[in-house]
Amino acid sequence: VILAQVFDINGNLVGTAISDKSFLVHRSTNSVLSPTGGLITGFSGNSVQTGSYSLEMCAGNNFAFTATYTDPDASNILAYTSNISAALPGAVITQSGTNPLVLNISWNAPAGTMGQSLTFTITISDGACPIPGQQTFVYSVNILDARTANPDLTICGSQAAQLNAYGGSV
Repeated sequence: VILAQVFDINGNLVGTAISDKSFLVHRSTNSVLSPTGGLITGFSGNSVQTGSYSLEMCAGNNFAFTATYTDPDASNILAYTSNISAALPGAVITQSGTNPLVLNISWNAPAGTMGQSLTFTITISDGACPIPGQQTFVYSVNILDARTANPDLTICGSQAAQLNAYGGSV
């Protein structure tokens, strides 16, 4: 039972409400996925892997990696949901297997994304009955500010050249 009491500014009781709550406790033998699964493996592209779930790149660069999710209950069929299409427009995920579930993820950072730190999530559900387990994995993509200098010149000896630099803070 939950009792809620309302008092006025002078501390006088002006009302009460009582609410009965029931809880159903269900014993389950379902084991959820390990929170350390889904690591970035098989990494490729012209980006840099900076952690188990993080990447760093410049606009115009790309990456591809594999993430594998395994449920300790071998009979469970894994499925995923993700916000990657909103977080990384144009990203591609292909799936193989059901337990383990293997996702191949790739993306090319479009122009105009420099200086952004983007995250996307992948939630894996094990489909167990009557209460499915799930685990959410968070991946981050840091897109660096680009720095360029031009024109592209060759100088020799004591010659000098005037360059124009763009982007960055240094």
